[in-house]
Amino acid sequence: MTSVTSSSNAALRLYRALFREAAKMPVDFRRDFIRKRVRSEFEKSRLETDPEQVAFLIQLGEVQLENISIQAAHLTELAAMDMTDIKGVKNTVTGGACRKFQ
Repeated sequence: MTSVTSSSNAALRLYRALFREAAKMPVDFRRDFIRKRVRSEFEKSRLETDPEQVAFLIQLGEVQLENISIQAAHLTELAAMDMTDIKGVKNTVTGGACRKFQ
């Protein structure tokens, strides 16, 4: 029973951490996408009972947490730049011409 409780606690901590990192995204559509994806993945896996699979899913979530953190920092840095001064560069986040994030 302790293993189930510790896994549940780890999953809850991970879920909250993912939402905190998503909140750091400077672009609304990216923040919303991450939150929807986190909810979906946790809901899909909530009935998983195999301890090895649960441990794997938690490790996978921790990797994704690190990726989200790196993305948030990078996108925040890009949002702070004045992209209008760079000629001939397309904004890969919005897909449009050079401009700050909307």
